[in-house]
Amino acid sequence: MHILITCPFGLSSLLAKEIKKLTAKSDTSFSIETTASTFLILQGDWQLVYQLNLWSRIANKVYLLLWKAEITTFNQLFDFMVSLARNDYLPPSALLSLQVMTKHSQLFSERTLQSVAHKAILTALSTEKTALNTPVPIDIFLSLEDNQLNVWLNTSGASLHQRGRRKQTGPAPLKENLAAAMLLFSGWKFKAPLRDPFCGSGTIVIEAALLAKNLAPGLQRTFAFQSLKTFDSNLRNHLVQQAQQSVFSHPYQLMGSDINADVLVYAKQNAERANVAELITREQSDFSSASLKNLASDHSLTPRILTNPPYGKRIATGEELLPLYQKLSTAFQSYAGGVISAYPSIDTLFPASAFSHKSRYNGAEKVDFYYKKPLHS
Repeated sequence: MHILITCPFGLSSLLAKEIKKLTAKSDTSFSIETTASTFLILQGDWQLVYQLNLWSRIANKVYLLLWKAEITTFNQLFDFMVSLARNDYLPPSALLSLQVMTKHSQLFSERTLQSVAHKAILTALSTEKTALNTPVPIDIFLSLEDNQLNVWLNTSGASLHQRGRRKQTGPAPLKENLAAAMLLFSGWKFKAPLRDPFCGSGTIVIEAALLAKNLAPGLQRTFAFQSLKTFDSNLRNHLVQQAQQSVFSHPYQLMGSDINADVLVYAKQNAERANVAELITREQSDFSSASLKNLASDHSLTPRILTNPPYGKRIATGEELLPLYQKLSTAFQSYAGGVISAYPSIDTLFPASAFSHKSRYNGAEKVDFYYKKPLHS
């Protein structure tokens, strides 16, 4: 079966490495067929679908290819979608959300395609629906290119960066999968001290704790595949039990600090929901006046700073932030790690001679990640 896994721009290579590492620990096999900047298409099975939803720290959503066919008329589309909806996947109480993309095809009106497909699925499912059915959100993506229709079913539901534990955020939250990518790109070793001096609601240090403990990020949420007719509760329970048994229990040096006392309360609550609060030290402090000597307690390993500081769009202004970025740049003379930001002049403060650089997106916003790996540890 074909599986489509979407991810933030530029993270597909990291996603591929994650999948290889995940499948190496199990008897799951797969083969990658297509690689793009925002997705992978691979061959796999239902176990891999369940594992990806449970374990992926990088993916956005996991889609399953339900069917494909050549479509040139709306009547063909209607009949095809009716037949498809009567298969063993969709529950009769499906609450449908359809997305459509068309390119180089005889049927080019995306709105009409969406309307016809939606009517066809509802027609097929109406014969099974009863008053006792609870509505189940189902997300389907129709891709029509060169008259070839691919019907993809979202098995994740909400984006996988939503781990199911962050209830409160600061004014400029970083997505969890982007925070995880920062940690992986930076080469952080779990025993090395790590601090986020602009931690906000705690995303980076919480993702660090999940990664260090080998906690599956999807343990605390549900997925769309659990509402499908084909759902195998025994398989999912087995995979969840395996994940729970693979958790590490070691002390780690993780600290999140912020000038805002309110967001530190959010950080504590979010860490508690993620079951990692005991691993993270929180501190209210102003980085602009803090002593850099206090950023790590153990220099036996190269300490890290990984952070998403304010950059003048939603918090403060660019001119006000220049001294802060200058101090942050100075800190990396002694520390490894990285900074992700959309600050306009960041490239002059983190030169290519000392830092690696990647441009990525936090949602729709372009950000730059500058990072420096340690010479040792």
